[in-house]
Amino acid sequence: MIEIGSDIGTANGDYATSAQGGMSTASGADNLTEALRRRFRTPYGSLFYDRTFGNKLHNRLSAPMVRTFEQDAIADATECLMGDTRVQSVQVRLSLNHEERRVRFALSYVAKDGSAAAFEEEVALRV
Repeated sequence: MIEIGSDIGTANGDYATSAQGGMSTASGADNLTEALRRRFRTPYGSLFYDRTFGNKLHNRLSAPMVRTFEQDAIADATECLMGDTRVQSVQVRLSLNHEERRVRFALSYVAKDGSAAAFEEEVALRV
């Protein structure tokens, strides 16, 4: 059986507090979802202690939105989330907003313990 684990809880990228004012914790699917959000938001190779962590999508954000951009972005997002050993499978959908140069990702996963969850992320493309 795969252990999903627990960690310090976050909300909107910031540390969350408990009702008693201390640090809250996240466990199970909540913990894994937050870990995947951090992985997705981190440029690939930017952590000095783990050059294989992160999302390669950030390397192409200033590139032109050519015909293959959508499938390349889906492949980058899939590889990113599958980089977590607790993840069994991933599904990625995206919608492009060419005028605002934004990409909205709908990400869902099934963990190796059988739990499943989904989350969304929006990324602005640099000019």
